[in-house]
Amino acid sequence: MISSASNYNITCVYEGTDNPVSVAWSKDDSVVSSSDSGITIYEGSLSSNYREDIIEFSDRTYSDASKNVTCKYTFSSPSATSETDTTLIYRGLYATTTSYYSTGSDVTITCGMGVGSDGAIPTTTTWTDPNGDTISSSDADYNITTDSTATNGLFYTEVLVSDITTDLAGSYICDFEFDDDSTNYTATKDLTVRLVTRSPSEDTIYSYENAYLNLTCTLDASDTETSITWTGPSGVDVSNVESSGNDSILVLENPTSSNTGAYTCEYAFDAGASPSATFSDVNVNIVTMSSPSTMYTTVDVSLTLTCQVTSPSLQSIYFTYDGANITAESSDYSGGISYAYLTVDMDEGFGTRSYGCRMSADEYSETSASITAFDIEESFTDVTRSNNDTTVTLTCYAETDDAITAPTISWYKGSSVTPSTNSSSNTTDVWSELEVDVDDDTDGETYYCSVSYTGLSNSTTLESVTTTIIMNTMTTDLEIAVVEASGDQNFTCTAVAASSVSIMWKMTDLDNVITDITSYAVAGSYNSTDSTMTSTLELSGLSVDNTSTIECYDSTIGISDTMMLYVVDVDDPSSYGTEAGNNATFSASWSTVADSATIYWYMYNTTSATHDQLSEYIDTNSAAGNSTLELDSVTFDMSDFHYYYTVNFMAGSVTLNVTSAHVRLYVREWVTEMAADTFTYIDNNVTLSCSLLVNSESEVSSVVWYINGTNITSDPDFTDTTSYDNSTMTYSTSLTSDDTTRYDGGTYKCEFNYLVGDSMSSETTHYIHWLTELDATYTNVDNLTCSYSGTDEPTFTWTNGDGTDMATLTDYYTQVDGTFSDNMMESVLEIYSNVTAAENVTCTVTFSDNSDSVSTSTNIQFRGKQLSWQRVCTLQISLCCACFCLRMSEDNIYLG
Repeated sequence: MISSASNYNITCVYEGTDNPVSVAWSKDDSVVSSSDSGITIYEGSLSSNYREDIIEFSDRTYSDASKNVTCKYTFSSPSATSETDTTLIYRGLYATTTSYYSTGSDVTITCGMGVGSDGAIPTTTTWTDPNGDTISSSDADYNITTDSTATNGLFYTEVLVSDITTDLAGSYICDFEFDDDSTNYTATKDLTVRLVTRSPSEDTIYSYENAYLNLTCTLDASDTETSITWTGPSGVDVSNVESSGNDSILVLENPTSSNTGAYTCEYAFDAGASPSATFSDVNVNIVTMSSPSTMYTTVDVSLTLTCQVTSPSLQSIYFTYDGANITAESSDYSGGISYAYLTVDMDEGFGTRSYGCRMSADEYSETSASITAFDIEESFTDVTRSNNDTTVTLTCYAETDDAITAPTISWYKGSSVTPSTNSSSNTTDVWSELEVDVDDDTDGETYYCSVSYTGLSNSTTLESVTTTIIMNTMTTDLEIAVVEASGDQNFTCTAVAASSVSIMWKMTDLDNVITDITSYAVAGSYNSTDSTMTSTLELSGLSVDNTSTIECYDSTIGISDTMMLYVVDVDDPSSYGTEAGNNATFSASWSTVADSATIYWYMYNTTSATHDQLSEYIDTNSAAGNSTLELDSVTFDMSDFHYYYTVNFMAGSVTLNVTSAHVRLYVREWVTEMAADTFTYIDNNVTLSCSLLVNSESEVSSVVWYINGTNITSDPDFTDTTSYDNSTMTYSTSLTSDDTTRYDGGTYKCEFNYLVGDSMSSETTHYIHWLTELDATYTNVDNLTCSYSGTDEPTFTWTNGDGTDMATLTDYYTQVDGTFSDNMMESVLEIYSNVTAAENVTCTVTFSDNSDSVSTSTNIQFRGKQLSWQRVCTLQISLCCACFCLRMSEDNIYLG
């Protein structure tokens, strides 16, 4: 009987008249009953000589593949038995459904089936991996083994999975095929991998003494373990275990070399494999410094530190300082030891430092060495300042320690050893003091101390800074200053003192009057670096009276300095204007200083743009000086010259040149002057003119005309004009009087006024040839008088209305001429008494040069014999403010 079912019934049939007492079932000669696992027996009863008994096999396995099953009936009478048997062939698969393994294991998956002792074996056996791919014998991860015959009715096939990983986990399927059975027998093997990983993952783990070491196992599984067990080298405590998620962490605090060895973590489950991980080679190495743990040295030297660690090969060793990594300068490996080297420079103020070693850049090592570098410290700087006649104390401190021999301090003045005046020490310092008296002898001397150590590593002799003794002083930036009046001058005093000072200022003038001028100073702040303090005196708008001695001082410590201020001034010369041919004079004046002043006169030619020195004069007096430049007989072409002077003031080695303003020489020269004496006839025009050379029209400020001292420039009876010819540089003026009257005679003057220099004028006496006018009518007169004034002697002619010379009418008239004297002359016409008729009478004067004549006329009437007198207005000519009055009158005056 062949069956692939897991449950199978076998029925035993009895036919007969006797009812069996019992029925017994056996399998391969072993009695079985319903109490056996997987077996259920159903007993029947006899009916109609027929009975069935059934045995049910359930949950059959590959072990049931080929079994001989017997049923046996027992009868009571006669006592007898009857039995029958059959062979049951079960083609049942042999495969567990689930297995758990740890990674790295070799797992054999077996797939078998019962085929019976005489059963046929599968004709085809096939394995499929979790990816659905058919496994072949050439696959590197697998090895397939298959029976060629069935043993004890069982047939099996196996696949060996080597070094399993999570990638090889999953369902493996075996498939059997038979020629006599159309059923495909397929079994599935689920391979579940319990993965345990470790950290650090390296095969060899290096740690070091006194550093934390954590070993971590991490489980990757679908189910949960029941326990975790850590084991380690003999005697090592592995109880300090921490859990975090799937991590189990063995914490080894402060490990030592006894912690070197193998450590294993193992996980236990209710069923299946117990995965584990092993840290097979944990090495706790000792990192040390080959240098002494405590070293003493001095600053200004270098030490080489060496770190070493026992290791199977060259290791990366880092140095540490102040928590930071320092890469080793060099390293090597020898005799199972790795070495690293670092050079440390002991700089100023090094003190005590601790250096450590690390096996990796992110771990700390307590292995360290302490380096103490002793330094020197001094109480002074490169300059020590103090007042005169004081004592300064210089102190040197040398660092030390109880573990070493105290150092020795020596003092030096220049290069010579000077004994110290006091010394002392404690557990941390040795110090020595040197007292120096500050005076002229020690001012500028240099001092320093040196410190010598014994028994140190790579030590050197230390020296302090060299200090120079400097006395407190007050100095000025200027000893002498020469300043031009109205100028500004600053003085800066610098006090060199040990502390801040109060700089005061005062001025002592030439009369020994002292004035506090501190308010004009701007004080600076004290500079502790170079022990200086400055104050700047700012003087502005200075005058000659400010010539004085300036002193800056500090009364507290008694330092001061003086300087001399000379304020000098020059007076600008005045421009000079004069007429050509005259002399010109320029004057200079200045204030002198204590030593001397030298004056130089210069002429500047504006045409050639050249400067010519004219003279030199040295004044050695302390009072003010002066100088005069004389130019003889100046000419008009000198109008292009400017004149100035320079005074070179000297005080000590200080000189100051002060130059006056340039001033101009204005020279004027007559072109045309008025003639000495001139005349004009009555009723003619008077025209007078004069002209001169000037350098520019603007030099002339005004032109004024005078007659007899009276300004007639704006007189409406006269017309004056001015003009300037730039090409000839001629300035001209003229004066005209139309219809000249007897009042236009006299002294005429044209006057040129200038912006610079005195005015120039030209004058002349101008005569008017004039007769005294006769009145319109004379009545009953005895004679007529015709008066003349003028420069030339005239000839008188009396004529009547018909032009007859009345001197020829001797019966009626007589002409009596006077003498020409003082530009005056009269002519009298005597009228006889027998003249009774009215007559028009004209008096005419003529001149020998046949120039113009002058005449005057009047009417005379006679009424009986009685004559009366009328005042006759005289003709006059003004001469230099003198008025000459000519009258025509009767010899006798009758009142009618």
